[in-house]
Amino acid sequence: MNQSQFTEEEIPYHILNRFGLTREMIEDLPEGLGQRLRDGRTTPVLPIKVIADNGDTILAAARLSLHRNSDGDVRVMFYPRLEKIDLSRFPEAQRKPISGGETVISEISLPDGKRAPAFYQIDSETNQVMAVPVAVVDNNIRVIADELRLTPAEVNCLRNGKLLTTQYQDKMWTIGVSLREQPGIRVVCGDEDTWREDDRRDYGKFNFGLNGCWISNDEGGLDYVPEDEYTEELWDEMKKRGNMQRNASTHKM
Repeated sequence: MNQSQFTEEEIPYHILNRFGLTREMIEDLPEGLGQRLRDGRTTPVLPIKVIADNGDTILAAARLSLHRNSDGDVRVMFYPRLEKIDLSRFPEAQRKPISGGETVISEISLPDGKRAPAFYQIDSETNQVMAVPVAVVDNNIRVIADELRLTPAEVNCLRNGKLLTTQYQDKMWTIGVSLREQPGIRVVCGDEDTWREDDRRDYGKFNFGLNGCWISNDEGGLDYVPEDEYTEELWDEMKKRGNMQRNASTHKM
């Protein structure tokens, strides 16, 4: 059985609170997203609030994930949304593909000063450029290749940063490099469109919790509205869902 990397008790609410994310907001995250956070994966883009040195409040947005340092303490890593993408490090021929959501391969400088080929992707919701050495992901590609019985040509497709759709056990599967995932690879049952949208399947438009509601926005992130600030639309939506649940319970009797 898979176990979460972090327990509920380990979540550093005191750190999150400094960035405007209260315990109530975190506890109200859709169930799949709360589990994603405890698994050490990144969340969707969430609203954050920072107090500048001059006392001004700065509103921003960022993904976040939990990390355990060498002392065993749990810390929060933020990935803020940038206003624009810096592609100056890429040759002209790679700028259009990576801007269009494709994965490209270019060199990266390692801590020992050596250079190695790396996968590069853009997180479309934060404009962050992500990079992971090809060798780090390559082992996981081989594991998946063995599991799904991929041909050498299909493996090369993945190693070149392309999406691969294949049949396995009478189902269609799409595999591709996804640097936001811990293995660096995402495997989805479905076609390329399903693969590209899979990251948002943990939540819908309205996500009601005990204290408020997380609402999916047009940028692919989430905004939070506490219950005492609900609009008429939100009250109507909550009432509609309550009626649907009561009707479902009645039909089961």
